[in-house]
This record gives sequence, C-alpha cells and structure tokens, in this order.
Amino acid sequence: MTDQPNNPLAFPSPESMELLSGKTITGTPGMTLREYFAGQALAGICADPSRSGSNRLYAEVCYGLADAMLAAREGGGE
Repeated sequence: MTDQPNNPLAFPSPESMELLSGKTITGTPGMTLREYFAGQALAGICADPSRSGSNRLYAEVCYGLADAMLAAREGGGE
C-alpha cells in the first residue's frame, strides 16, 4: 500500500533549502500518509490505559485503520 497514488508523502521537504544564514540543508522525503495515519491511530490506542494485547496486534490494527482512511479519501470502502 505504500506506493499507491493515494498514499502521498505526508511531510515532504524540498531537496535542498538555503537558510537565512546562507547555510544549505538537504531535505528529506518524509513519511507516507499511511505511516502518518497509522501513527496517529497508535497514539490514540496507547492513550487508553486499559488496553491489553500484543504490540504486533496494535501495529496490525493501526495499519488496518490507516488503509481504511486512505480508502475513504478515495471514496472507497474497506
């Protein structure tokens, strides 16, 4: 799902950028929108002190939620 057209980079930066000081810094491609959505879902799940289960389960759930959010952006279902 990471190379789908509806999964763009979430926070890309320019290839390079000149600062006011004259120094040039190199940008980064950033994370994908899927990774961002999964991270946001994980933050919400981890805020629940009563949660139980394996880390693997939470990772799978979060990426599943991210995939559903990407599908919703395109007007599709799960």
